[in-house]
Amino acid sequence: DLRPEVTVSTELGYRYLHPRWQLDVSYFTAQLDDMVSVFAKDPNQPTLRQYNNLYSFRVWGWTSDVVIKLAPEWTLNASYMYVRYTGGVEEDYKPARDRVVIRLAHWRERGLSGQLTFNYPAVGQGFTNAYGWNTYLNLVYRMDARSRWNLRIDNLFNVRTEMARWVPGGRRSVWFTYQRDW
Repeated sequence: DLRPEVTVSTELGYRYLHPRWQLDVSYFTAQLDDMVSVFAKDPNQPTLRQYNNLYSFRVWGWTSDVVIKLAPEWTLNASYMYVRYTGGVEEDYKPARDRVVIRLAHWRERGLSGQLTFNYPAVGQGFTNAYGWNTYLNLVYRMDARSRWNLRIDNLFNVRTEMARWVPGGRRSVWFTYQRDW
C-alpha cells in the first residue's frame, strides 16, 4: 500500500572555461514527496523490514567550484556546497549541510597519478559535524590503458568525527585494489 516516491528536481548552472582555470557555479532544488523509509522490525531478524511513506520535503542549495591548472599534470581545486532542507526531515537523517573540498591532483596517462583531498565537514549528520578536516590520499599506478593499481588512505590524519548522534567514527581505512577494464 505504499505510494510511489515523486521527485521533481531543477538545476541551473554556469561554467566558464579558460586555458589555465575554470569556474562552475550552480543552484539546485528538489521537491521530494511520499519518501519511503525502511525500518528494521526486529534487531534479531535483520531481513524483516517495514516500509513506510514518511513525508515530503525540499532540498535546495548552491555549489561553486574553481579549478586552477598549476602545471601540465597538476591541478588545484576548491569547492563549496551550501545545502538546506525544509519540510518534515528528521534532524538525524540530514546529511552534511555545508561542505568545503580542497584537492591537489596529479594526473598522467601512464605511471603514477594521485590526489590529496581535504574535506570539511567530513560528516555532518543530525546535530553533529566533523571536528576537523577529513583528508584522504589516493594513488593510482597505470601500467597500461586498461590496468591499474589503486591505493587509498581515508582519514589520513585520523581526525575524530561523529558519524551520527553519540556514534563515534574517525578511524583510518586503507584500500589497496587492482582494476582491469575489459
